[in-house]
Amino acid sequence: MIPRLVTWLLVLVCALLVPLGIVSAWAATMLDDTDAYVETVEPIATDNAVTTTMAAGLSRAALQAVGAPLNTRAEIQAQVRQAAARAVTGPEFPAVWREANRVLHREVVKLLSGDTLPPGQTVQIDLAPLAAQLTGELAKQGVTVDLSAADLTVQMVAPKELEQARTAWQLLETAGYWLPIMAFVLIVITLATARRRLATVGQLAGAVAVTLGVSLIALSVAGSLVRDEVNDAGGAIWDALVAGLRSTLIIGLVAALVALAVRIAVGLGMRPRTHQG
Repeated sequence: MIPRLVTWLLVLVCALLVPLGIVSAWAATMLDDTDAYVETVEPIATDNAVTTTMAAGLSRAALQAVGAPLNTRAEIQAQVRQAAARAVTGPEFPAVWREANRVLHREVVKLLSGDTLPPGQTVQIDLAPLAAQLTGELAKQGVTVDLSAADLTVQMVAPKELEQARTAWQLLETAGYWLPIMAFVLIVITLATARRRLATVGQLAGAVAVTLGVSLIALSVAGSLVRDEVNDAGGAIWDALVAGLRSTLIIGLVAALVALAVRIAVGLGMRPRTHQG
């Protein structure tokens, strides 16, 4: 058996490794896998935040293509907005959204891995495949426009923001699945070598509950910071990506609290009872 101080240190390290392991496993399965990313964000193609943002981007491009002075007329602007809204709520949009996000994810991973974009290029969603549909919708509104040279892209995040996150990304990518494995092994070692195993279970459960609770708070704060840097569609993508991570952290927190409650109940049950007679 090992000294109690060493057990306490192991408990502390385990409590720190558990949320970090959850995050690194999430990053390995979600952020580093294009197919998993696309599968996660595909359902939000019909999300109001996504369709509104994409429609606004199409409207800007279409109005620029219409040109002055027509694009300053209120009725033309209304017709363009209606046509753009129909384009992003039509049956073609989900497939365009899916493939555009596949390209987006690859570009983001390249940036996070150390690449740089050419000057003036941004991380964006390309809606060019919707050009024909948008032209057709505008024609129904009586607006004739050539969108062949229009910029039908919507910027999602500034490259500078991704470059600032590069170090954290590379650390998570290196950790991968090794970190949760280390956390599990260390928990087993801690419990196997503890002098007071039952007490150590309670200490470990309580410490893990605290770190997981703090992690959930940190995730909420991170979400607020991310939404400040991206558009509404980017915020919807973030919410979709971290939904699984948040659920895993909550499940871990509940499990830790249950383990702590069981430890307390068992401890109370083991107390010697005094009999009066």
